Amino acid sequence: MRLFMRRGGVSGRRLMGLLIGLLAGALLMRWLQPRAPGLPYRRRWCSALADAVGADTAHRVLGSAGMRYHELVSKGSCPRHPVLAYHLRWQILPALALYTALREHGMEQTLALREVGRLAWLEIGQLYRRATGWLRAVPDPFPTWRALVRLAMRTIFPPAGWRTVPAVDDGTCYGFDVVGCWYHETLSALGAPELTAVFCKMDDYLAGLVPTAIVWSRQGTIGTGAQHCDFRWCRRDASRES
Repeated sequence: MRLFMRRGGVSGRRLMGLLIGLLAGALLMRWLQPRAPGLPYRRRWCSALADAVGADTAHRVLGSAGMRYHELVSKGSCPRHPVLAYHLRWQILPALALYTALREHGMEQTLALREVGRLAWLEIGQLYRRATGWLRAVPDPFPTWRALVRLAMRTIFPPAGWRTVPAVDDGTCYGFDVVGCWYHETLSALGAPELTAVFCKMDDYLAGLVPTAIVWSRQGTIGTGAQHCDFRWCRRDASRES
């Protein structure tokens, strides 16, 4: 498997390491920043939510969400693991606070879940685009993508929160099953397991950012009622043959 490319004297492996390091550093720096009492992403969310429900309602909803977020942060415990703490403070709790506020203001559950997913992707999508955009310039992106995913499951989605079982790794397809998901466990403990599926959907959105030479497939997730979450990526030629 060749992951070594040179462009201007810099190896592709070194470039990949640098990009992952920058992304992981950005996540860690976010967690280390002084904790503001307000709801993360409020300004961006307010503008986007106003498009759907109007400016006045958006301000009221996000006012309620801000109070709910402050309550969740103040009364809840924070994991010692820095990456799990990031996921809790910057992903899970903001989404839960927003979801709760939307429901309190009369939005039907399905619509509220859809709206939380739309707004969450505004922020998560930015991180994913930064991490994957350069892959389109790689002639054979599959080995590099495999290495990125393996690294992400050790750093951004570590074994402390996600329990995985290998499934396939034969040079044409790579995949694993997640049998324990920290998002689902945490959201279930917080009384909103239905929110897990919102974050499951982010994997499908991410697939749209990956080069078309790589095909993504999935049968189910824990968040949607399956026993495990299957993650599968294959070279496009191999997926056509199967």
